[in-house]
Formats: sequence, C-alpha cells, structure tokens
Amino acid sequence: NQLLGKIIQQFPSTQFEILGGSRFKAIEKLAKGEVDIGIGPWFDIFHVSGDFQSIELKPIEVILVASPKILPNKKSVLLSSELDQIPSLTLKPSELPFDDDKLSFAKGSQVVMVEELATLRSMLLQGVGWGLAAKHYCSDELASGELVQIDLIDGEDQFRSELRAFRSNSSFYGPVATAIWQGLKGLYHDK
Repeated sequence: NQLLGKIIQQFPSTQFEILGGSRFKAIEKLAKGEVDIGIGPWFDIFHVSGDFQSIELKPIEVILVASPKILPNKKSVLLSSELDQIPSLTLKPSELPFDDDKLSFAKGSQVVMVEELATLRSMLLQGVGWGLAAKHYCSDELASGELVQIDLIDGEDQFRSELRAFRSNSSFYGPVATAIWQGLKGLYHDK
C-alpha cells in the first residue's frame, strides 16, 4: 500500500482501479486482459494459463484449520476418514481451465463453497466446517485457540505456495504500470 500511495501521488492525472478477490481472481482477470498487474497466490500451473512474468513477494504456508468445537473429541490429529465426516469450506473456483472442484482438498466431505475470504473465516470460526487457509491469515485465531491446525495421520495436511505479483509478457506497459512493477521488484529484491 505504501508503494501504491507513492505511485498514486507521482501520477496525479491517472485514474487507478484496485480490485479485490479471492482464490485465483487476480490471475483470472490478468489472463482475460482485464488488469495490467495482479497480486495473489501463485502456483507453477499458472504458467499454462498464459505467458506471465512474476515477482515473488512472500512464501505462503497453507494449512488445514477448524474450530476445535467441531473436531471429534476436540482433537486436532485426525485420520482422513474422520475429517471426511465434517463439512469442508472452500472458496468458489475461478474460471481458469485447471481450477474446479476437483482441486478441492475434501474427498468425502460435504463441500460448502463461499465467494470470499471473510465469509470463509467467519464460517470457520462458527464451526460450520474445516478448510484450507494461509497460516498468516488466521494466526491470531490459531494463537487464541479459536481455530486449530489439523494434522492428518494418513494424508498431506499442509503445503507451500507463494504470494506473487504477475503480469503478461505479451502486453505493452505504460509509465504507471512500469513504475508499479519496478517498485515491486525493488521492494522485494533489494532485501
């Protein structure tokens, strides 16, 4: 935000549109040519969705979480079959060709899809189900015990991703988009 604030001041005659979204909305909008630069979770499979260049901003640890009140015997170490008895909360898939309900971590669970992260967090806290979440996104709730990290005895229960800025290799960028891109490169590569 500090970088964007500086760029907005540097280019006072430019109208900026900053959009939000969840899951893979940023890469989806970029693939459709609706935005110049996106920032969001990045997986290597995104290379098949377009000719992109990207800048790593930070690593993301994605974990399984739930309210302890819905877990069997309030334990957080479970078998996959125990987890399958609890509804799975997930973000609605994007329109990208590889993103569909088959990417869901839930195999036997009832699946509840929501549009955005705030609703997902709220439903997790209410004990509606379990879900995948970025560890940094729910760190306060993990520290307070409102949510617990689920450890699967017989399956994968966490993975790593990255938060990246990305843009198309096939587009021409004017001075504003170039300044944003160079600013992002400077912020995260000069450390």
